[in-house]
Parts: sequence; structure tokens; C-alpha cells
Amino acid sequence: MPARAHRPPGPRPWPATARLGALLAALATLGALGAALLAAPPAQAGSGKAPGESQKEAPAGAASAPGADPWEALGLDRPKVRLPAPPFRLPRLGGGEAALEAYRGRVVLINFWATWCRGCAAEMPALERLWRRYRERGLVVLGVSADRGDPGVVRAFLRRLPVSFPILLDRDGAVRRRYEVWALPFTYLVGRDGRLRARAVGERDWDGPAARAVIEALLAEPGPGEAGPGAGAASGPPLQAPQQAARGP
Repeated sequence: MPARAHRPPGPRPWPATARLGALLAALATLGALGAALLAAPPAQAGSGKAPGESQKEAPAGAASAPGADPWEALGLDRPKVRLPAPPFRLPRLGGGEAALEAYRGRVVLINFWATWCRGCAAEMPALERLWRRYRERGLVVLGVSADRGDPGVVRAFLRRLPVSFPILLDRDGAVRRRYEVWALPFTYLVGRDGRLRARAVGERDWDGPAARAVIEALLAEPGPGEAGPGAGAASGPPLQAPQQAARGP
């Protein structure tokens, strides 16, 4: 379905750590490419393949028919370099705190939303269904509220549209700025290794076939310390008590 963002799109930067990593990786790639060209035998010239083309990562579903890639079908933007998601700790609606680092080893969907955002409200039921479908297998959904006022406004909204996944309060906007959020809803996917894997600007069908295929693929990847893909549910703190997680820096 077409993505709808509450605000008009602007520049599309990734978080600062990811942009720095992309620059460093690009410089390293250029250096390696130059060395490879110098060392390549003359027989490789005129092969018809751009230098370094074989090093490009094939997207999920590339072997399928055109348009079958679930990442593309869902309209996800993926970084060229997978760098760690910026850490954060936020208060939970209802008490306690939640830190992103507490969910290392799980797939984390971070959804930035607000009570005044119609697209946010429209996709919340699908997020709830996705959360219920995959939470026992290691998916975490974190709803980060952009509302700046009384948390009672958020509580009243969720009484009309209840969800069971954790709701966090980013009242000063610090986490939104760190994640370069310029529109709502705005969603990031973090892999089991704690690295940014994709983002979506605007409303999505988070319980549709494409979204489920993406989550299945992320859950099948090895977590920290695992040698192979999909070793069952990831380890981590109880989802109902993230405030018990050890504090980060």
C-alpha cells in the first residue's frame, strides 16, 4: 500500500553513526577497488561487468520474479552499511524504563508515532497483530510516542485503540532527533545483532505478507554468539519487565 507520512518528506539521512560508517566504508571500498584494478590481469578488461559489481549484496528474494522482494514490496529503505542502532533509554507509559540494549539478540521494530497522527493510528492494529504473531519467537515492538504534553493524553488515546506492546515516551524529542525522524509514522527495524536493517517512512501494512516475510527473514538470522541462522527464540529480558534490564552508559 502507498506509504503516507504525516509531514511532507524532506532530506532522508540515516542516523549520524550510520552516515559516518557509510562514508568510511565507501572510502575503504574505493581503496580496495583501486588495488584490484591495478592487480587485475588484462584479460578482465571489457568483461561487460562494472568493477566491484560482484561485491554487491543481493537483496532478499533477488532470485524470485521481479517485484517479489518483500523488502521492496513493503517500501523499506535499507542502509548500505549495517551499523549499530543508536542506543536509548526512555520511560515507559505506566512506569519503569526500557533500554534498546536490553533487547539485544531479538529483532526490534521501533515505531515512532503520535496521538495526533492519523497514519499512526491506522497502522497500530497491524503492529499489534505482528507483535502477537512473533513475540514468542523473538520480535519486540516498541512504540515511541512523540507527544510532548501530559502522558494522560497518550493513555486516553490507547484506551480507544489499545495495544499490548511497550509504549515509550520521547517527550523532549531527543530520541527522534538521534534517529533522524522527520515524519510520522516512522519505523526502524533492528536486527538480532543490534544493527539497523531498514526503515519505513509513513504508514505500512505491518501484518501483511511482505512484512511477515521480512520479519521471518530477520528472525532466521543468527544472533550474537550464534554460528548459524534461526536457533529459536532469542535470549533477553522478559518483555513484560524491561525496566529490570541493566542500565547502560
